[in-house]
Amino acid sequence: MTNTRLALFLDTNCFLQLRDFEQIAWRELFPEAKQIALFVCSAVISELDKHKTSTNQRRRNRARKALGLIEAAADASEMTLPIRTENPNVELAIWRGRPVWSDFPNLDERNPDDYLVVAAATDPHGTVLSHDTGPRIRARMVGVRAACPPDGWLLPVEQTDDQRKIGQLTRELEAAHNARPRLEVLLPNDDPVTMTVVSIPYLGPSAIRDLAARTLAQFPMKYVQATNYSDRYSVLSDPFAIGQTRVDAYHDEYEQFQSAVRTYYTTLHEKVSDHALAQFAPGIIKNVGSVSAKNLTIVIVAEGAIEIIADRDDAELRLGSISLPKPPEPPRARTFYDAGQMIRPPKPRDPMRFYWRERPHTIGSTQSSLECADFRPGCEYNVGVLIYGGGDLPSSGTLSVSASAEHHETVTAKRMFTFRRDTAGWLDPLVQSLLPDPVRIAFAEIDAAQLPGW
Repeated sequence: MTNTRLALFLDTNCFLQLRDFEQIAWRELFPEAKQIALFVCSAVISELDKHKTSTNQRRRNRARKALGLIEAAADASEMTLPIRTENPNVELAIWRGRPVWSDFPNLDERNPDDYLVVAAATDPHGTVLSHDTGPRIRARMVGVRAACPPDGWLLPVEQTDDQRKIGQLTRELEAAHNARPRLEVLLPNDDPVTMTVVSIPYLGPSAIRDLAARTLAQFPMKYVQATNYSDRYSVLSDPFAIGQTRVDAYHDEYEQFQSAVRTYYTTLHEKVSDHALAQFAPGIIKNVGSVSAKNLTIVIVAEGAIEIIADRDDAELRLGSISLPKPPEPPRARTFYDAGQMIRPPKPRDPMRFYWRERPHTIGSTQSSLECADFRPGCEYNVGVLIYGGGDLPSSGTLSVSASAEHHETVTAKRMFTFRRDTAGWLDPLVQSLLPDPVRIAFAEIDAAQLPGW
């Protein structure tokens, strides 16, 4: 069609099945149109009145919306309502003409489709716009133009009753699912998971001297001066004095600390190799739901040639100390507050923290459990126990981690862990992770060329 002005006579389905008129790409079907008048006939209004009480929700809603739009057009000047003002200009108008039935003796006045065809025939630019085949064919039979809206103008396909029920049930199931916590236990994908037990070389005299010096620089000896009295008995009578004996004792203790630090680095390679037998289990418990997991319990079970150790403090009891010697405290004057300690009531439990429910023993434990009263959405918790792979290497065992909470089934993940001995350098991340913070700082400052290799 090449007309720049069009008079489109709308079938009822244009209101029920097409998108809103201001959203339609009219140029897609009528590329040269500049002015489009959308005419509504009385027969279409009557049909829309019937559909406004339809049992089909979408049809009922569309009919009522269309009737509201038509009424707005009826109230407008010349019963014409602007829809869009450019590209092209579109107006909705009430058709107020009279059908000339005598020109179409083969058409039926009682048929709404025939009424639409005869109405369109009264306008030289009249075109029947309908998504139904019948009205278009009847129009062309009597020489009236007709057009079919493209599929892109149609509303999304309406769901059947069964599809709506399925959608509703799906939404209800999703809502019920989201109303519960959703726990996940994430362990490494590898099975078995290899845990490397590192062996590292003796540091050697040069590196020991440098590392000890850098460590001692972090704990310098404090300057302490004894209280000066002319009467030697005054020191004994003054409870707030610092006597020379205490100062000398502090100096002696600091010299012992210096010697202990040097000795510490002399045997550190053995301590690291021992403590590499106990490594943190690489696992995470997550709440990926939208509500809290109440009274969450985590149960950890070891089978085979592996054991469970609670933390690094217990590992030191089992494997010997890897902690840096503690620097001595300088003497200080006593205060009135030293006379006694205030008794404070124990702090209440933090509902979001994890506490031991069954703490593993230092030796031989194969099961432990923790609990948290309120494990909130989005929270993560590292499994948090050490796996000990002592004995002859390589050694293997299975670690099982289970999580359960109120209104949540138990979820479990299980992996095989294998401990293997291998050599490593002093700056290896695993080696550094076993060291106390002041020792890691000393290693970060030292020239790597000073450290021995294999």
